[in-house]
Amino acid sequence: MEERILDILEVSRNNAINLKDIYKKSGYTNYTYEQFLETIDELKEKKLIYCVGGDNYTLNPFVEGIFHIKRNGDCYVSYDNKTININKEYKKTCFEGDKVLARITDFNNNTGTIKKIIERKGIIAEVKTINKERYAVIGKDMYKINLDDKIVDGMLIGIKIDKTKEGKYYRATLDTIIGHKNAPKLEENKILYANNFTIGFTEESLKELDYIPASVLEKDFNGRRDLRDKMIFTIDGDDTKDIDDAISIDILENGNYKLGVHIADVTNYVKENSKLDLEAREKATSVYMPGVVSPMYPPQLSNGICSLNPDVDRLALSCEMEFDKQGKLITFDIFKSIIHSNIQMTYKKVNKILNENIVEKDYEKYVEALNKMEELAKILRNSREKRGMLNFDLPEKKININENNEVESIELRLQDTGETLIEDFMLAANETVATYIYNMGVESIYRIHEYPDEERLKNTLTILKTYGVDINIKVNMADPKVIQKILKELETKENKDIFIQMILRCMAKAKYTTQKEGHFGIGVDSRKGEYYTHFTSPIRRYPDTTVHRVLHLILNGEFDKLMQDLYKSKLEEIAIHSSNQEISAEKCEKQANKYRMAQFMQNNIGEQFIGKINGFTKNGMFIELDNLVEGRMGFETMDDYYNYDEELQIIIGERTNKIYRLGDTIEVTLTRSDPENYEIDFEPIKKIDNKVKKVKQNGNTK
Repeated sequence: MEERILDILEVSRNNAINLKDIYKKSGYTNYTYEQFLETIDELKEKKLIYCVGGDNYTLNPFVEGIFHIKRNGDCYVSYDNKTININKEYKKTCFEGDKVLARITDFNNNTGTIKKIIERKGIIAEVKTINKERYAVIGKDMYKINLDDKIVDGMLIGIKIDKTKEGKYYRATLDTIIGHKNAPKLEENKILYANNFTIGFTEESLKELDYIPASVLEKDFNGRRDLRDKMIFTIDGDDTKDIDDAISIDILENGNYKLGVHIADVTNYVKENSKLDLEAREKATSVYMPGVVSPMYPPQLSNGICSLNPDVDRLALSCEMEFDKQGKLITFDIFKSIIHSNIQMTYKKVNKILNENIVEKDYEKYVEALNKMEELAKILRNSREKRGMLNFDLPEKKININENNEVESIELRLQDTGETLIEDFMLAANETVATYIYNMGVESIYRIHEYPDEERLKNTLTILKTYGVDINIKVNMADPKVIQKILKELETKENKDIFIQMILRCMAKAKYTTQKEGHFGIGVDSRKGEYYTHFTSPIRRYPDTTVHRVLHLILNGEFDKLMQDLYKSKLEEIAIHSSNQEISAEKCEKQANKYRMAQFMQNNIGEQFIGKINGFTKNGMFIELDNLVEGRMGFETMDDYYNYDEELQIIIGERTNKIYRLGDTIEVTLTRSDPENYEIDFEPIKKIDNKVKKVKQNGNTK
């Protein structure tokens, strides 16, 4: 009956319905009106429906969520893996990150207003002593605050502003200590705090480390399969210290491949609801910024006993899978294990072996295993591509920091053979574990990816047509092979990276949930009994840690706990929070990148560069230089009044009829580089002479 009532209200959406009409539309003749009213009361208690007056009801329009402001000024509230758009006029005095109560005023257009601010997000202030009084200062605003003497002037702190006044100043309370304004890498701490991440670890959680051993104990062998004699190794980046995954391979007598993916068993050391666990749950993810890592667990764990370091025993959860020569999964086994990694390989050295047959010292005895792994990885990738896995193949920017905490260079991080191999194996393990958990009939966290936005995709294809890229294809959002064909068409086009990025923006964002759905981007279809989760990075992602706990309960036969409603609701809460924190971590990375790029360019003010237009807004364009630095050029700085045609993604000069398009090369002068505000500004060059400084790929001007 509950679902039927909600369905009826969903159809009416914005319009309230009288109770008697809801009862009639329900069609439940075996339900008395009294029983129906009891169900209504239960739905009200669960806050799923709302009485607008008298006996008239709608879906509950009130939601608690986090307020956000986009760069263009648009506002929205994120809640339960959903968003609602907020008209700027109705945002009250909200700031980015505030927890708010919003009311959906139009379900059809997904718009609403802010009813009240539930909790202010902490803001960053500097400590100053004025006339023997302590103040938290933000620009020209000052707040009275009580602080310990160890917090000296010049310290940056996070504060919460009180509603109470003392004299002419509002009071504030200390939320966290960020660091002294002259401390190295302070900016990264500011970015973390501004995006809802706690900095460091509390003394309480660090004390728990005293009870965690530095090496594997003999008692930990109980109930584990001993794989220490097996050839197992890791492949990671040159500077990786937190190693989640190790791999192994065997060729069976029937010619099939037996792939082993062995994942650090973090939950053996971090007990559920301990201080370490609760802090990790709140962070939900490690955050990676240029030269800085903010780990989810303290380094003593993430780089120590939990990391699958070489030449030491480590506890793991292993997933061994048998694949035939077509990439079909024949059988699998998931179990608790103890492993001993033989070597910590790097992607660079593995790629030399697989691409150039150049074998570095200490890698000789692993060449055959690596070749077999490459063989299997290609089979698995080919199999996934046949079923619809998408490969956007967009390189990421990597900002290299030197010993003096300065930007040394900016380069493209390409995914080569070794990186692809590891990705293919992790995908296989994640899918196998998810499908296993689903078939066991217990609740867990899944990683899902919904269908793309059809209207946006059609609009993007129309824009591409104006750029001479005419893709004649019938759009079917349920079939990832449609996107595959589009990406294949773009492979040979000039400015393909810009066009592929446009297609990527049409995609939904992957998220964590307890809903048993598929993953569009990987071609995992729940209608075919296929599921996907994150299992392979428990050191860096809390959902993976949670999936490990679910697996432990299954392997231990503790199904009662898994079937409890309390456990189910906790899983959904973890999934929603982790999805939000993942978005926040991405913001941290983007802001840190912008900060470093602006820092990198500060000594080049007034110099001229060549770049490429890679995006437009209503008031300006984004330009990427040859050294991969990106900045903005406002239309007001240009030689004409330019109108932006959003449908065609071009700008046209009113007087000159000059047209600028995506991918156009443009000569610019760097006029401003502001690290604190993460901004770089360009203007068109003044044509005094024709000399324009070209920029090398590594960022040095020449």
